[in-house]
Amino acid sequence: MVVGSELRRRSEIFDLEEAMVGMDPDFKEGLEHYFGYKTYAREMTLEAGNLVVGKIHRFPCINILSKGVVQVAGEFEGGTYTAPYTWVSCAGSKRAIVALEDCIWTTVHSNPSNTQDLSVLESEIIASDYNEFILEQGMSQADVDDFVWNTEDRIPFDEPYSVFISESPIDGVGMFSSVSVCTGDLICPAKVGDKRTPADRYINHGIEPNVAMVMIDDDIWVQAVSDILVGSELVVNYRAGPRHIGAGEDS
Repeated sequence: MVVGSELRRRSEIFDLEEAMVGMDPDFKEGLEHYFGYKTYAREMTLEAGNLVVGKIHRFPCINILSKGVVQVAGEFEGGTYTAPYTWVSCAGSKRAIVALEDCIWTTVHSNPSNTQDLSVLESEIIASDYNEFILEQGMSQADVDDFVWNTEDRIPFDEPYSVFISESPIDGVGMFSSVSVCTGDLICPAKVGDKRTPADRYINHGIEPNVAMVMIDDDIWVQAVSDILVGSELVVNYRAGPRHIGAGEDS
């Protein structure tokens, strides 16, 4: 279950953070702070072998790896990133980062009050914990639990589709294509009416998606946004909402 695996990953990151308290007095992290108009950039310099657990960002932010190689593990992203590399991380993300080489990593945030007081700025862009973040999204933990563990809205595929479920290098298990797919092809349904199929459950999130969700009438389908080779894992951007297309359209 994708969402369930995200919760497990979150728990593992918090366990790691707790275990790191008081460790490695020789750890060296260099920080530089830059301020533009309603913009704040935090540049972090890490030595090879350093391990860092980040904070919970209230809003999406731009990440720029300008030097080195890092291994990242998070709820909504993960993998080995090599400079130069730029991407956007989603709101609510919390990550564990290992520097495989000396590296420089910059995060760029909005600065709503245009302050240069770091304590004030951090209170605006950082959530103290996930309960605070969830409440800010207009939800409660009960709402999240209902969504994660609800099985009543799940249905099997109504016919065979050219996909299969297998162990995922991204996280837990994922959904893979059993055929080569061209950009624009519809692969399988993710939701039929208000019911979720295995595609909605098992397709993992990634910052470089090869599929997107599209609405056709009252259903949501998985559509290829790039050519996909046989055996490739299907990856979607969880933060992108479904795009509406009419029946019979493929783009």
